[in-house]
Amino acid sequence: MAISVLAPWLQAGYGLQIQLRPLSAVEWGLLASVPMAALLVALIPGVRTWKQSRSLGLGEVAEP
Repeated sequence: MAISVLAPWLQAGYGLQIQLRPLSAVEWGLLASVPMAALLVALIPGVRTWKQSRSLGLGEVAEP
């Protein structure tokens, strides 16, 4: 990984100490909650727009 290769250079040049470690349960929860929150935020206006388009008669199949 790039972090493993760059860690000594960052430590010597900038004083930054970066270590790799497994994610904790809280971090996994946060990692999963961000896309879920984005989905919910995007779903609200999407459903509202879909309902409005249906009430206007858009998307209906025309009869032959």
